[in-house]
Amino acid sequence: MGRKKKFLKILIIGLIFIIALAVPSIFKRYAQATNVTGTATFNQGTLSLIPPTQIVWAATLTGYDMEILNTAPYQVDDATGSGSGWNVSADYTGLTDSVTGESLANNAMTTNGSTTSATATTAPSSQCVTTCTLPAPYTTPTYPVTVPVGTTSAIIYAASQGSGEGDVEIDPAWWLAVPANTLAGTYTGTITMTVASGP
Repeated sequence: MGRKKKFLKILIIGLIFIIALAVPSIFKRYAQATNVTGTATFNQGTLSLIPPTQIVWAATLTGYDMEILNTAPYQVDDATGSGSGWNVSADYTGLTDSVTGESLANNAMTTNGSTTSATATTAPSSQCVTTCTLPAPYTTPTYPVTVPVGTTSAIIYAASQGSGEGDVEIDPAWWLAVPANTLAGTYTGTITMTVASGP
């Protein structure tokens, strides 16, 4: 009887030992970490420009030379993901009164970032429409910029490399020089704006 008890005791101790060794192994099997590779691919989007709907100047003639202001903003959406920067250029047909046939001077239209002076050297300000990297200043253009008449455009704003990504609003000042001897009337023309990659 004593031997049986001793044998059972040894058997129970042995089973406990086996279970003690097996349980951590079971938990380890179910808690084992597995590495998973995550991949995100982003294809290039486009570079686009949303120009002002229109640029309108209005004033009462005074018999003196005048500089008339308009502040119509425009947007550049850089979804290329290239970090190349971009530039906006403009030209126009000139402004002519269809009734009298009179036209304003070819250099009548200029742009800068000042709402108080047409001759200020201030660049236009910018702000994010959605998440963006605000444009960093570039060496050109030098303000004020004269918007040329004809097919040769002038750069009116530029974002340096590594800036200008996302949807950006540019807030320029559009100035129109009106000489004292200008005839009353409505002067119209077409302004063409273009955005291109690179500052």
